[in-house]
Amino acid sequence: MKRSNELSNTQPAPQPKQAATKTIEIVLEMPSFITDTTARKMAVKHFVNYAEKNYSKAAEQLEPFLNGATCSVNESGHLKIEREVPANFPPRRLSVLCHKAEEVWSSSLPSLLESNGMIKCEIK
Repeated sequence: MKRSNELSNTQPAPQPKQAATKTIEIVLEMPSFITDTTARKMAVKHFVNYAEKNYSKAAEQLEPFLNGATCSVNESGHLKIEREVPANFPPRRLSVLCHKAEEVWSSSLPSLLESNGMIKCEIK
């Protein structure tokens, strides 16, 4: 008797490879005089808008990274930027992004505070 090679010729369907990713998180300190929860959320929104409008060279460089990132206020009241990146994301690139994020955050705050009452701030 001959055995059928039918079964040995069938191969399992290839599984789509999932790219290995990791989550990175950048946390920037919220100024101590912005104490109201709503004001903190507005500050985060202003930061994102500031970066999207490319008001500075650093904002222009940071903006592509912010596309796909989640920007929010963390449990400590600070700005948190979170994003999935490839597992092989270079640490040097992360360092540059942290620097750019800090620069944009610092440069966006004066324009936020000059917005004539759009944000509630408490100066201690």
